[in-house]
Amino acid sequence: MSGAETVAGRPGGVPGRDLRAAAVAVAIALVLVVAALLGIVLHRLSAQNDRQHAAATAAYLGGPAAQAAEASASREATATLTYNYKTLAANFATAEAGMTPSFRASYLKSTETLVTPTAPKTQADSTAAVTAGGVSQASATTATVLLFVDQTVTNNLLAHPRLDRSRIEVSMVKVNGKWLINNLVPL
Repeated sequence: MSGAETVAGRPGGVPGRDLRAAAVAVAIALVLVVAALLGIVLHRLSAQNDRQHAAATAAYLGGPAAQAAEASASREATATLTYNYKTLAANFATAEAGMTPSFRASYLKSTETLVTPTAPKTQADSTAAVTAGGVSQASATTATVLLFVDQTVTNNLLAHPRLDRSRIEVSMVKVNGKWLINNLVPL
């Protein structure tokens, strides 16, 4: 056997080098296969978890706490948007009872500057009625409720009552077992 001949009849081969290269290639292939299988398993588990989370969220949004938040939002938004020029103080007091302190401050500022000075002069009345609603987000102590509200406004400047149809996002907070308006945003 001459020096030019090598192991297994291949020129230039070094004993063991081919075996190591094959072992590394097999190890890399095994790692890739395991990673692919792990990715498939994790994807399926994630999809199952997403389905379970969506089902739990849907159940919670339709559950008793969310229903209570929606009912309170409907009742309190109606009180907030309803007033009669003859009974403003009583109307405002009723509305304020369903508000957090921070929202109450904003509401008072608004009613003092916009409604109180003009409603008696124009004999203004506003009657709100929630026509539909739904909870879009909820936790044990907070909820976001979307309300569809019809608000009929009359005053001596209008020839006929005006009907305003609004969508309102109501942020609710549960304080001492009672759902209160924390913010009210027309959409």
